[in-house]
Amino acid sequence: MSTEILALILSAGAAAMITALVQAWRSIKAGSAQHERDAYSDLEKSRRKEYLRRERAEVERDWWHAWAAQLEYVIAANLPPDKFPPKPSYPPLPNISVEDSEDS
Repeated sequence: MSTEILALILSAGAAAMITALVQAWRSIKAGSAQHERDAYSDLEKSRRKEYLRRERAEVERDWWHAWAAQLEYVIAANLPPDKFPPKPSYPPLPNISVEDSEDS
């Protein structure tokens, strides 16, 4: 009789332990999947932000290059001040802020 009770207790304990292990494994798996999704979305946001920063830097670089070329022309041609070309207008720069509303 006592061996039957002992066997019953051990089998119930083993089943409970296996159930607990399976639940723990599932929760760890679900948590890691969510963490990976969050990491990928953060990487995507930072990639878009860096792309916009590079685009802005290229626009500014081209503007300064054009202005330097005009000044070089003025110096090389030895023009009087009234013949100086007008300073080029500063280009509109792309907005760097990346909002969560852009996620699609």
